[in-house]
Amino acid sequence: MQPLGSRSNEVLTYWQKLRRGRSLPVRTDLQPAALKCHLPDLFLLGWEETNLQFRLAGTRMCDLFARELRQTDFLLLFESVSRDSVVEAALNGITLSQACRMDLMTGDGAHSAEFEMLILPLISPSGLCDRILGSLIPRPSVHRHATIAMESLRLTGWSAAKEAEGDRIPASISL
Repeated sequence: MQPLGSRSNEVLTYWQKLRRGRSLPVRTDLQPAALKCHLPDLFLLGWEETNLQFRLAGTRMCDLFARELRQTDFLLLFESVSRDSVVEAALNGITLSQACRMDLMTGDGAHSAEFEMLILPLISPSGLCDRILGSLIPRPSVHRHATIAMESLRLTGWSAAKEAEGDRIPASISL
């Protein structure tokens, strides 16, 4: 797996700082203004019965899929062969109270595009893990105005997400 890109690492570092010694950050501690430059790449998932659905999705994500994602089933972003592994990765993050990173790809050969996704569990003030903060960030090779089809992301690998050693929250992100 490639190291996390700087944009993903900044989001992960912010999430880690919000933990403040707890197993997971509390959802109400999130401050959108602290992640202002990352908002277009961020999303918030919530449980709707047994499905993860988008509660919010950043503008760059909606532009990437050429549609509004709010109230859309999260798994509809992925090829059917990847969905079980995506669920496994998300549940792993939730049950182990850890950040999860996924490496994703769409297309083949010269028409492929790579992305990195973070899954960052959050707890409610009552202590239930009922939301996930996430980011979907294109690798540098992806054209800024590219669009991809729903059900086209393929999971190529996932693991616990770790900050790069020595990383600090940049001045553009405040707690």
